[in-house]
Amino acid sequence: MKTLFYICFLLFQMNAIAGIEPEKVLPVTKRNVAPKIDGLLNDELWKDLPAADNFIMNSPDFGVLSSFKTKVYVVYDDQAIYIAAYLYDDPAKVRKQLTARDGESR
Repeated sequence: MKTLFYICFLLFQMNAIAGIEPEKVLPVTKRNVAPKIDGLLNDELWKDLPAADNFIMNSPDFGVLSSFKTKVYVVYDDQAIYIAAYLYDDPAKVRKQLTARDGESR
């Protein structure tokens, strides 16, 4: 038993030294009622849910905490999975052009 403990401890320490963080987990909550899909997150269903946050950047500096706050919530019922997010960003930097990929070129 001591050997197993020491192996786990050493693996944890090696990951910490190498900069590898433990896997992040977001508990997903089941509800019996679907949320109202209206673009607002003021529905009672979204209250008191755990949020995914502390996202990291992919580019230009991989692994660095994002410079803008983001909160993501996930809930499900017997019919679907619902994902809601608060994306705090500088509106002036959000790209707005539509392309053929967006299906708006017709």
